[in-house]
Amino acid sequence: MLGPDRLHTLVIFAVAAIAALAWAVWSVGRATTPRRVAYSVLAIVTAIVCGVSTMGLQINRHLGYVETWGDVLDLLDPSIDSGPVHPVLHKPPKREARDPVLPGHEDDPAWKASFNRDSNGALKTDFRGPISKVHESVWVWVPPGYSPNNGKVYKVVLILHGYPGNPKRVPLQLDLAAISKAHPDTIFAIPSLKIRRAYGDCVDIKGAPRIGTWVTQDVVGMVRHNFPNTASTREGWTIAGASFGGYCAPVLGLTNPHLFSRIIAFSGYDAPETGHLLAANRVVRRKFTVSRLMAEQREWPQKYYATGTANDRKSSHFIKSLRSVGSKNVMLTTFLGSEGGHNWSVWRGQLPAALKWNEKP
Repeated sequence: MLGPDRLHTLVIFAVAAIAALAWAVWSVGRATTPRRVAYSVLAIVTAIVCGVSTMGLQINRHLGYVETWGDVLDLLDPSIDSGPVHPVLHKPPKREARDPVLPGHEDDPAWKASFNRDSNGALKTDFRGPISKVHESVWVWVPPGYSPNNGKVYKVVLILHGYPGNPKRVPLQLDLAAISKAHPDTIFAIPSLKIRRAYGDCVDIKGAPRIGTWVTQDVVGMVRHNFPNTASTREGWTIAGASFGGYCAPVLGLTNPHLFSRIIAFSGYDAPETGHLLAANRVVRRKFTVSRLMAEQREWPQKYYATGTANDRKSSHFIKSLRSVGSKNVMLTTFLGSEGGHNWSVWRGQLPAALKWNEKP
């Protein structure tokens, strides 16, 4: 398939750009009639369009923004409903002496998923969430030698992709094959957030697909059900993400502290920049800033690891803002790199230190 992330597509557009440019050069000097002038203009426009498309395809192949032409259409027309925005902020339960057991729904076949090995090396399932009713893909990376009956208990790290993003490429972009060898007691799960009518969202919005519930209830429950020797309480669960995912991970983690004891955010930001929340009024947007949620999380102890780079001004400013919050319940660790920008190669380089931090008691 000639998708926007394929080399064949890039070659076709590049050849078309060269051919159109040659046609334009040849025709411009011979444009002596209105018809030839029209052909010359068409050739120039075609060369420009194909050239710009070629550059865009090359950027997409490197950064992995979109996988299909449908993804491109979703970006051009995300079908976000207009009108008042009413997000649903779920309150966590009161903390008790013992952390609650994360449900595995052992006797409910609705939570059983069918997995196949994908080309990225991960196990893939197309899962319909029993609670949210969202039907999307999830990729699960298990360490070498994993068995549900080997007597081990595995930590879980949920990784949220960027916007626009291609969750299928995340295992390759983060080199989970190598990472998994260094962290043999950790399972990684990458849910797709590319949900129509909610693309760019990561919290539940009234009248829209319940994407927050999909991640925190359905994906967590599905992993617990199908990988029964994963950690049974929040202490073994981390939610992580990069860029847009670096905003969503702390938002979902801080509002669900009974599910996630740790949060990892690479190059995140404070206020919502996509989806329904972007169109919300100032009061609503303020409620969903990471700094405010962090300050308001006063009951459940959590640990939060946030990274940025000096060249990525948004993330470096965000790091400085987080340092000023001073939450007693959320123990913050930050890393501000002196080099690098806002891309997966930077986050791949930052991941080993984040996972080493994640394994500390």
